[in-house]
Amino acid sequence: MQVTTQAIIKAFPFDEEFKLQLLEKLDTLDPLRKYQVTKILWDTYYSAFDAVLAENLDQEFDDVGNGNAKLDKDFFKRAADKTEQEMLEEIRQATEQVDLSGTRHQLEEIMQRKDGV
Repeated sequence: MQVTTQAIIKAFPFDEEFKLQLLEKLDTLDPLRKYQVTKILWDTYYSAFDAVLAENLDQEFDDVGNGNAKLDKDFFKRAADKTEQEMLEEIRQATEQVDLSGTRHQLEEIMQRKDGV
């Protein structure tokens, strides 16, 4: 499964009306607004991804220490693959605990601008 901007919008715990508005208008925004919205979404996604990856790396190190895994050339790949597989579910859980009102406010401002800047 490939992560897309649309998948990120669907995964974040925004109210359904706001998700639909973002999904509906994203492709019709002028290039600057689309860039701004996309950048905010992906920055937030990557922050959550990094947090989950750190947890998975810690687990991999624990597994190595317990003799349940090897510290080999695939060590990082295993943690990254696990993170990628878990991410959409993990991002939902992680962002529910984070105040996204600032992110939502920024996105709403961009969506409502008439001048594009």
